[in-house]
Amino acid sequence: MDQYPNSVISAVIHTPFKIWIILGIIILFGVRSLKKQVIYPPQLLLVPAVLMCFKFPIFFDRAPYLYISMLTVGLLIGGMVASHMRVSWQKFPKRLILPGGPSTLWILCSFFCIKYAYGILHSLDSVQSSHWAWIDTGVSGLLPGYAWAKGLYFSYLYFFDRPKTSI
Repeated sequence: MDQYPNSVISAVIHTPFKIWIILGIIILFGVRSLKKQVIYPPQLLLVPAVLMCFKFPIFFDRAPYLYISMLTVGLLIGGMVASHMRVSWQKFPKRLILPGGPSTLWILCSFFCIKYAYGILHSLDSVQSSHWAWIDTGVSGLLPGYAWAKGLYFSYLYFFDRPKTSI
């Protein structure tokens, strides 16, 4: 049992540099989200598209049901959160002004920590990690679903929620 603490420290020390770059990008996105952002709403669909590209082989798996169900749960949560957000519009060029807050930073860091912890467990004991693979798959579906819902909701507002003109 004493081998695991040393193995965890060794796993952290020997983590590939690209993982630390990903953490840096996640923190950069999170810190940028602390203040108001002026964005073009379809840009919000870029992040979930990239996240789903990393997990596309799961759709050819024998049982992609967990991923799809967590994607659906993420869509529901993201839709509820987006519909309650106070957003405003920049008149010209028409852009969405999102309020700042720490929620994006917390969500992204939590996502990274869960995925990183699962990666360490998998590298230390792949048999034991197979019992926890559902967490990895579930989290992999939850974040893109959440981001898709927010992006789709704000894009809908951008393209279809026009002020009504009276005749």
